[in-house]
Amino acid sequence: MNLSFPLLAVLATFAFQSGLSAEEADIVELSQRHPLVSWDLNNRPIPYGDEMLGDAIHALAGIPHPWTVPKMIGIFETERRALSEKDRGQRRIGSEPHSQEWERLRHIARLLAASRDPRATVVLEEALDSQDGLDHGLLHFELVDGLFNYFALDPTYQFIPARPMTYQDFDATNFFPVEEEILKFWRTRNDKELRARAAAATAAASAGK
Repeated sequence: MNLSFPLLAVLATFAFQSGLSAEEADIVELSQRHPLVSWDLNNRPIPYGDEMLGDAIHALAGIPHPWTVPKMIGIFETERRALSEKDRGQRRIGSEPHSQEWERLRHIARLLAASRDPRATVVLEEALDSQDGLDHGLLHFELVDGLFNYFALDPTYQFIPARPMTYQDFDATNFFPVEEEILKFWRTRNDKELRARAAAATAAASAGK
């Protein structure tokens, strides 16, 4: 793809502002640039700023580093398609789904969300919209919770709640339905911007090769 100098300049500016570079960074490094939180309610440090991210990093230790966004997207997409096909076969013969494999996929989804990279977001949203595996609660929860925490709450996007938040929302034992509701409206408002950022990130990465 041939890019004009002005377009390259725009993409370079975007890459600088977004923390992207021609050399893809490891997602663990990316996640620590803007962690979710640093301390718990007892003033104790939270590893990686997110307990579920910490669990994911530990569970995926067998995958060689670097864990770049393109690499982990490739693994996620390949394993999701293969696992969905296997589960369809298992359901046809009345067997249980492959829970451990869905667990691994859930961890990869959390890792991708923690990258805050728009390329990862597009892939996670497509997985959320797909019917493949959504009857498996682990992956569905992770997709919604990861997108909500790492993107819907990102101040560089437009945050438009579906309705005014209440204390009951935050005090509720199960906050997940609220996350789903807010994420649905956030995606409607930010879809065009998100895909533009993803395309720019992809073009910037290609131009740097």
